[in-house]
Amino acid sequence: MAPRQIHDCRMLRVRPAQAAAVAACVTLGVCTALLGRTSSSAETLRADAASSSQASIVRAERRRAWDVVARVTQPSGDDGAPAFASWRRAEAVLGSDSQSKSSVHAGTMRQSAEPEIIIFTFYDESADRHIQAHRLHARAELDRLLHAGITDPSLSHNRTIPPLPDGSTVLLTAWWPIAHDTRTALPVWDPKDNPPRRHGNNYMTWPRVVAVERNANDEPATTAITFVGREFPHARTVSLDRLHHMTVDRPMADQIMQDSRTHKAAVIALGRAIEPGDSLALVAMHVASKEHGRWRWATLWWHDDAGRGVFAEDRPRLASPWNNYLLDAALDPGAPGDPDVCFNPWLEARFPDQGAGGGTTSNCIACHQRASYPPVSFLPITRGARLDDDPAYAPGRLRTDFLWSLARQNQ
Repeated sequence: MAPRQIHDCRMLRVRPAQAAAVAACVTLGVCTALLGRTSSSAETLRADAASSSQASIVRAERRRAWDVVARVTQPSGDDGAPAFASWRRAEAVLGSDSQSKSSVHAGTMRQSAEPEIIIFTFYDESADRHIQAHRLHARAELDRLLHAGITDPSLSHNRTIPPLPDGSTVLLTAWWPIAHDTRTALPVWDPKDNPPRRHGNNYMTWPRVVAVERNANDEPATTAITFVGREFPHARTVSLDRLHHMTVDRPMADQIMQDSRTHKAAVIALGRAIEPGDSLALVAMHVASKEHGRWRWATLWWHDDAGRGVFAEDRPRLASPWNNYLLDAALDPGAPGDPDVCFNPWLEARFPDQGAGGGTTSNCIACHQRASYPPVSFLPITRGARLDDDPAYAPGRLRTDFLWSLARQNQ
């Protein structure tokens, strides 16, 4: 029997700027829809009012996402480190084989020439405790649940792990090495300068970099810098303090250099091996938090001009360096509307277009709802309705509550 068609994953999306425009149109009685169609009919007025309501939902989701970011980044302890810094990382929660890795999205279809990024995944106490209590860190337990777990409530031909409880938060963080003794080039994602590429928009294709240095002042300045053989004669200088960062010690340096992929990431960034005294700067972060039985999804990335634009909107008053990060949020997959685009340039832009769009048209939830065991590739990119022939939804699989880190542990 052919696998049945599974429910639609479409999600409503109205950008913050559109939300304000729609609200203004309705308030003034102007009959202009988002797509520019003009009508004086009562039907159009009702549609505009509905769009305004939907836009309010989107804005509320962004505000909730920013609130979660504020919570996990608030200073904790005498050293002022963010709260998530005290959480256990994957290598502790899932086992030593799940140590820092390059792009968690590399999967089985990763190309050998693909650039890398250093990844650490953090689990808060609620998520950590649940994983340990149910032995979800053990492959033997996943194998048992694959045959004896409870039936998944959405996919009757799959089983599921015990779902993580409300209050659980999981962070996937991406880090860029910064030299202790010289400026380091850091690629910057500017949407208007990065049209979708068929083979993906990895960071080595981005046309702009900044030059990060430890003691740069706040005065506008530029400098010449080289990145992977490309000359940037007028790169903006940026202080390392404008990014959240941590200092690399000997054990961390050894750990990074022992893995071929994180080793490669360090060499791309620094032109040499990483060493004690260097820093890791946070350039991107996925935030998944569970409330009322469902995951909420947000993604952040650093930008040197993060004070404006739609991805800066609704941000609360965050202390530096967190006010230098932009955010996008995805809504529930059951919401009505067209398929949503929500991606992180550091983590998904690299994905090639294999017929359904590339990483720059991907979607957080459409990706994470595929998380299942035994692990499958992240590719191809899918949006909207789940595909009948997608191996991630084949009969007899184990759903891992939207968490790739559980599905792909020790990979």
